[in-house]
Amino acid sequence: MTVSRFVILVIVLFSAAMAAGCTGDSEMPFEIPGSTSVVVAGATSVSGLGEKGVQDPESLRLLPSLRRFDLVTFDHAAINKKLESGQGLPVRIRGKEYTATMSRMNFAATDNGIYSYRGKLDGEKSSEVLFTTSSNLLTGRFTLNGETFWIEAVENRSRGRDNPAPLHVIYRSEDVVNRGPIKLCGGGFEVYRLNQDPQCEGEVISVTEQDIANLPELGEVLRGEKESYCTNRSFRINTTCAGGGSYHCEDGANISRYASPSGYSSKFRNCLEYRGVYYILSKTWIS
Repeated sequence: MTVSRFVILVIVLFSAAMAAGCTGDSEMPFEIPGSTSVVVAGATSVSGLGEKGVQDPESLRLLPSLRRFDLVTFDHAAINKKLESGQGLPVRIRGKEYTATMSRMNFAATDNGIYSYRGKLDGEKSSEVLFTTSSNLLTGRFTLNGETFWIEAVENRSRGRDNPAPLHVIYRSEDVVNRGPIKLCGGGFEVYRLNQDPQCEGEVISVTEQDIANLPELGEVLRGEKESYCTNRSFRINTTCAGGGSYHCEDGANISRYASPSGYSSKFRNCLEYRGVYYILSKTWIS
């Protein structure tokens, strides 16, 4: 072998090794193949997103405790078409292809273009899929063999309203940093508007402008400024989904005071009143 051929061979092998290394480092642990466009893979902080071309990254609604996440956009029309076909949604988890077979859950009496699904990955008994979709937003939870992947929209309403492909985040439960020994701290909530006169076992709590100033996400829901999707089937009778959000540790006491327990009955423990309309609030998850 001549020296020139040897040099060329070394360069080729080195390039191949580098390419293989890059593929392994940047490979996303979860995606919807053919419908996912990667904006930033393997991000570790919000501060580095601007260097990757993300506009105004500080305005994104990302969990501050995430140590790794992928920032993506989706082809929502393609995903919705696959869901409507009833043939399942293809997903790729750690490089392996699966089909998520789901059935639609019916919550609202009217068609608002927001649909929720529940199902499993074909052939995987230890799996669970929860998925909510609209024309340009996705929220999902995919669990396989004890590992859970989350999909969440991260752009605020004003930024993402007219965007056909707003930014979403994908992360694992394990990628949320342990924030210390405090348990049962922050979490999520959903709000339902009562369709008839309220019957409350507890008190009717009037929510003031000061209250929602301290809980801005609750204010957005009550003012109709958030996408109205809900997942709690037990509150679907005589109620209409108003929307949901998340709360931090310091807000937990107020959220608990406002909340009604899961499960439908003819009476609710507490009811909220805001601008003459009555609501119930349910806690959906606790971090």
